[in-house]
Amino acid sequence: NALMTTTFIFFEGILALVCILMFFNAETMIKLVASGFDAEKVALTAKLFKILCTFILFVSSSSLLAGALQAVNHFLIPALGPVLLNVIFIAAISACLYFDLPITYLCYAILISGIASFILHLVAYFRFGFGFGNITAIAKKELKSLIMRFVPVMISMSIMEINLFIDIGFSSYLPDGSVAIINYANRFMGIPLGVFAVAFSTILLPHFARVKMQEPERLSFYLFEASKLVMWVTVPVSLFMMAFSEQIFSTLFLSAKFPMEKILQAKMVLIAFLA
Repeated sequence: NALMTTTFIFFEGILALVCILMFFNAETMIKLVASGFDAEKVALTAKLFKILCTFILFVSSSSLLAGALQAVNHFLIPALGPVLLNVIFIAAISACLYFDLPITYLCYAILISGIASFILHLVAYFRFGFGFGNITAIAKKELKSLIMRFVPVMISMSIMEINLFIDIGFSSYLPDGSVAIINYANRFMGIPLGVFAVAFSTILLPHFARVKMQEPERLSFYLFEASKLVMWVTVPVSLFMMAFSEQIFSTLFLSAKFPMEKILQAKMVLIAFLA
């Protein structure tokens, strides 16, 4: 409880400062991310970003709470969190299309989904007997140890996001819809990655931690077997999605606003992401 309190103050404090800086410098940040946008697009994107920037606080808080839940082998609520986000997102975008609502309504719905996910995790956190305690010297020491482990993981996990950041920067100079195509392809690529690799590694993490403490000589065996399983699942799924990438986009998106020309572009981008 003391460690969770210390961790919350440290990480969420940093994120809160970042969110405040980004909120008051939204247009500057958008110009850096998508330097090819004209003034009208920058103004609209900055307006939407100001609604959404606090979303990261709720999602990151949910992730911290999920860490405690996973430590006691409870994976249901952490797994339901992204599901809840997607359900609210799909419902909101359907409502916006049906009632012809402005996109700001969708942004508020996404923010609400983040708040709902945080509340869900918080309720589960307390139901499993966790709480928040006073900051102790031991908790401070554990936080330092945690940060030392966090930094290399942050670098490795952020590589994909940095690549996406660069892709969006380039695509902002391309014709309208290019940024959307990059994002669609990235989201579809996340299906085999998230459903199999990320979910599997999340479940295995507490198990591997116990093996490391109790039978360290067995860890390499378990890691190798887990890696083989992930590869045997993700490679065929990725190849299948490559083969049917055109059908995926044409089935879901083919319309006057998303013609065959863009379908073929999205197909090639998805194949690149999957590879």
